[in-house]
Amino acid sequence: MSVFTEVHQHDLADLATHLSLGRIDSLQPVEGGVQNSNYFVHSEAGDWVLTLFEQMTAAQAQVYVDLLLTLRARGLPVPQPRCDAHGQALFPLRDKPALLVERSLATSSESVSLRQRQVLGGLLGRLHVAMRDWSGPAHPRGHGWRQRQLQQLMPHLTVADRELVSWAAEVDRRVLAVDLPQGGIHADLFRDNVLWHGEELALVLDFYVAGRDRLWLDLAICQHDWCRDAKGQLDPVAWQVFLQAYERERPLQDLERDEQVQKDMAVVAALRFFLSRSAAALAPPQAGVLVKNPQEYRRILQVLRSAERL
Repeated sequence: MSVFTEVHQHDLADLATHLSLGRIDSLQPVEGGVQNSNYFVHSEAGDWVLTLFEQMTAAQAQVYVDLLLTLRARGLPVPQPRCDAHGQALFPLRDKPALLVERSLATSSESVSLRQRQVLGGLLGRLHVAMRDWSGPAHPRGHGWRQRQLQQLMPHLTVADRELVSWAAEVDRRVLAVDLPQGGIHADLFRDNVLWHGEELALVLDFYVAGRDRLWLDLAICQHDWCRDAKGQLDPVAWQVFLQAYERERPLQDLERDEQVQKDMAVVAALRFFLSRSAAALAPPQAGVLVKNPQEYRRILQVLRSAERL
């Protein structure tokens, strides 16, 4: 979450009437994100999270609103958009499409247990089943984006990093030819996008980079954030707990069980976040916008490459 567009309480007068919110008591910017502007809103009708889509048209944002409504109707723990009397959830605010969802009192967890990993693995399996035939857009950070981002970043990288990402890009090209199962993926299932009540999963947030891609990319993203230590080393017990829970919801195909394919997809996922974080670190700083350190994914790429050389 983050703040790019400034909003004041008086800007919400029409919104409060349109969505039957009653009196708006407070509006608090939420810092610490990279894509959209977010605010906590307290009103007579409850507590909400207000999101302004900074990089999407209303038509593009509507795709993700429809996805949330569909997943919610299927019993998955995703945010509940606030709709008007006609079932519309998107509305214009400061020339941006905006959305209001219920605010949860659950919290994210930096330190996670085996039980939480098991629960999340099962949830991801259910999510992939529900999104398998989703007719949404291609994953916006897919292979083409990675290739373009790599070319833009190369002049700004150290010699060691150029060599590292060139190796990773070759792996990315190689695994592209493997016919892995595809469908809708969350593509950003990090710890700060999952809310918990203790060890009970309450809510999965931030579907706004979701798209159609290889399902294993989501698994690799989760492997890195949920099952590796601070040095980038994989915790095999945690990973097996996660993967076994996933398979109970969506059994893997033979190609997905191939050890080399799994290793290659781990490289692809690490490359994707190393590139995006490196690009963000080079951009001019903006107040309230979180820039995540690419060092975490540099370490993971280094670990993966060292393992390949053995």
